[in-house]
Parts: sequence; structure tokens; C-alpha cells
Amino acid sequence: MTVPARVGVRALALALLVPIVGAALGVAAFAREDAHQTWRPEVARTATGWRIVQAGGRPPWNPVVGGENLVWTWGGDTILMDLATGRTRLLGIAGRATAVMPASASERFIVWVEGISPIALTGARTTYVYDTRSGRRYALPADVRPVYSPILVGDVAIWIDRQDGAGEIRSYDLATGHRAELAAGDISYPLLADSPIVAWYAAPFDSRDPPPLRVKDTATGVVTTVVPPPHDPGDQSAYAGWVDVSDGVLLGLGTDRKHRGNTVMVHDLTTGANRVLGTARADTLPAIDAGLVVWVAATGAAPGTSLLTGRRLDGGPAFEIARAKGLVARVSLSGETAAWLTLGSTGAWMETAKAPR
Repeated sequence: MTVPARVGVRALALALLVPIVGAALGVAAFAREDAHQTWRPEVARTATGWRIVQAGGRPPWNPVVGGENLVWTWGGDTILMDLATGRTRLLGIAGRATAVMPASASERFIVWVEGISPIALTGARTTYVYDTRSGRRYALPADVRPVYSPILVGDVAIWIDRQDGAGEIRSYDLATGHRAELAAGDISYPLLADSPIVAWYAAPFDSRDPPPLRVKDTATGVVTTVVPPPHDPGDQSAYAGWVDVSDGVLLGLGTDRKHRGNTVMVHDLTTGANRVLGTARADTLPAIDAGLVVWVAATGAAPGTSLLTGRRLDGGPAFEIARAKGLVARVSLSGETAAWLTLGSTGAWMETAKAPR
């Protein structure tokens, strides 16, 4: 996602609390965790970027790239890697009795949620922030209670809150402490955001027959409705719906029975035009940022191999980014850097690559 304008209004006193809390939970906590954990992954340079293999029998999960940061979960742990140097750091330990939600990453901040039940996704939870600029980790105030992982749009965390049964989309500027309510009413996941746009579903989401998407321009307050991508409700094998937004463009998936996959498409919020980019494998979601779309191709790869494909919105055909010997289960994108998780016959690993020019 691109770096947004600032979001929200909040008292100065709240903003001043952030560095105080961060200092208390910062350096000492990291030193204590580093000394008592065998969490460090094996990190190696590749021809395209990095290959990361997590220690132990548990596979890594949910790799997310933001700027020069790659963050992922490993059991209840949240781990960060600097893409410029390959250095890793343990950000948090949720513990065996609790779970951690997938993290979000931007150029400066990492946000994740700990303390939930690993089965019911309920219970007391704490939202943590790590500031890569200062090296501080801190907890957000207790009344920040996201239903699911917040989305990071630059310095701003955005999430759905359901206090007292009412649905709200809220934001918290991590650089200033300013808060805002961006929308309220019938709000369901998935939540999409890229300033000044926030988008959500008013009805419970069903990937076989998705409802229309509500799209709000927070700069003007105007809310519009976008119908789902073309899909076949009878096709039970593939996902359909809008999955992300970047620079005024929605990224979505329709159904494609012919190729047993998903039609990768974009919708321009200014012109209302749809455009089909290719066909993705049915069990993966594409990613978009800064005019680049990346997905796992439904065809073109040898058996047991995944073909990571990219295409730029300013023209030109699709191109190959990488071939992975295994099943790519997750794709993330920030700028020109793609990261993915591969499940292979001998284990799981993560890799990164720059999109070719």
C-alpha cells in the first residue's frame, strides 16, 4: 500500500504517552527474549533476493513485506527481517496458550495483535507496535480492540471495531497518536484501505457469491458501491471478490472454470472500468502496490512448481518473477519487492525478489 496523508484527530497527551510506553517495553524486553529463544531463522542471499528457513519443525506463516521490512509469524512469535541487511529480530512472543494475528508492515511501523484464543479468536488481546526508526516496541491503549489485524497505510493503523455490537472503522496515527472514526454501521470483513479510500462489505462476506463493496473517500465523505467481479455462484472451487486497493484501483478475483482458477482483475474507481490481467491459481490471493500486480499463475508451471507472475498497470504483458519448487501459499508486495511462502516436500520457506524491469 502507498504512504497516505495523515488520518485522525486526538489529544496531545495521548501522543506523548507513546514514547514513554515504548521505552518501558523496548530494549530490555528484546534483550530478554533474544537470550531465551531459539527463534533465529537461516537467512541466505539468492539470485533474486533472500531465502529464509525458520528453525524447528513449525513452519513460518503470513509473510508480509512493507518497505525494507519483512515480518512473519512463527507459532506465537512475530519476527522481523531487514531486507537491506538480512538481519532478523524477535518482536514478540504470544506464548503457547494464546495466538498471534498476522502482522501488518509499512516502511516504518509493524503492528500485530497478541492474546487471542487460537481457536475462537476471542479473549483479551493487546495490539503491539514496533517502530523501526527508533527500535521501540509498545502497546496501543486498551480501547484499541481490532476484530482482526489492523491494516497499515503508511503511519496509520486502520481496523474494524465492534464495541457494544456496533461496527466501526477506526484509525490511529502511530506517528502522532491522532485517532479518527472513518465509518460506522453494517461493516463486515474483509477491510480494504489505501488513503483516502476505505472499503468494506455491508453484508457478511461469501467468496462464492460476494455482496457489493462499499467504498468511502475519507477526504470527501462520499460513499459509493462497487459490484463484485464477474463470477459464477455455482463455481465452488474458486474465490471471488475484491481483495485490495492501491492508488484508486481495486484488485479483485472472478471465477474461471476453464482454467480452474481465478480471473485476476482491477477496477478503476475514477473511471469505473474493469480490466482483466490474467488467471491465478484458485487457492492464492494476488497482491497490488504502486501500479504492480503479482499473483501465482494457474497455468505455465511444471508439476510441483509455482509460477509467480507480475504485470504493470501502465501497460505491457505479464512477466515471470520467480518459479518456486513447491506450493506458494501466500504472496505479499511492497513497491517492487515481492515476498512469498512456499510449502515444499521437505518443509516450508520464504523468499523475496525484485520485479524485473
